[in-house]
Amino acid sequence: MTIPEISVVMAAHNAGEYLVQAVESILSQTITDFDFIVVEDGSTDDTRDVLLALAARDQRIRVVLNETCRGLAASLNCAIKHAGGRFIARMDADDIAKPNRLALQYQFLVENSECVLVGTNTHYMDEYGAIFGCTNLPLQDEKIRWYSLFLNPFSHPTVMFCRSVFDEHGLQYDENFET
Repeated sequence: MTIPEISVVMAAHNAGEYLVQAVESILSQTITDFDFIVVEDGSTDDTRDVLLALAARDQRIRVVLNETCRGLAASLNCAIKHAGGRFIARMDADDIAKPNRLALQYQFLVENSECVLVGTNTHYMDEYGAIFGCTNLPLQDEKIRWYSLFLNPFSHPTVMFCRSVFDEHGLQYDENFET
């Protein structure tokens, strides 16, 4: 088996209600060279069963099971350890990705080697799928750097980053934080 260019990482805790739609939005991406590592974080609902059923249908999905809830940061660190891709893409268990998200982010990072992380703005939608708002995050480098002095300029579940930078600098999510 060849190592894919992209690894999508997700942590799922009690996410059964939205999980199928979130996972399907990744599986139906216009780019198909990725693996999808999902850490099931000790859920008490049907999340584990849903994930195992989805993984049985698509070999790109690898499910890692936490026996107890370890939290988002620990689960993402675990997922990244299992990821082999040159690029890591984040996804949340209750979000929906547009079909070309991975392709556009991958293309941008490959064509702009000075960049190590990209993200997108997001739409907010209710449980019926109706959009009721959106983020307005900065798009230019200088504005991103300025904004980061005060707030996070990236919508976390939309980022893709270069794995080499993460590894080279010994980066990981701080497990002292809940999220």
